[in-house]
Amino acid sequence: MDLKNMSQHELLQTYRGYELLMQTGAVGPNDYDGLFRKLIDEQTKQSPGAGIVNASLILLQEISARWIADTELSEAVIRAGTPLWYVDKETGKIEKAVVETVNYKDGVLDSFGAKFDNGDFDVFEGSAIDDCFFRLEQQAVQSLLGNHDS
Repeated sequence: MDLKNMSQHELLQTYRGYELLMQTGAVGPNDYDGLFRKLIDEQTKQSPGAGIVNASLILLQEISARWIADTELSEAVIRAGTPLWYVDKETGKIEKAVVETVNYKDGVLDSFGAKFDNGDFDVFEGSAIDDCFFRLEQQAVQSLLGNHDS
């Protein structure tokens, strides 16, 4: 089982199986698509007696790696070619855009130009980042839903 190739949903289901095991002491083949049980069984075959520990470690390492990658991306410097997601709070839509121009003053993002997938281009103040433009699509969705704890 290769966790690196799992979708976010599959990884979440695997984690839910892990949580169930931690809460109840058991996880079955039908709990949360059986993904964590499958991981335990594979690890038990490879290292008898260490299946749960190894499966837990592998799962938590993959979750940590993805969290670190997302965090680094969300804190990255904006430059030409950076993909962004725009939240139109009036229509409730999210649009993808790519940064084409960037202007920094004294090390702070002053303005940037973004081209949208529909071909429109506009220039925005740097303060639009983390207000209506986001580095991660998940952050845009959370903003639209009113959850700013990203």
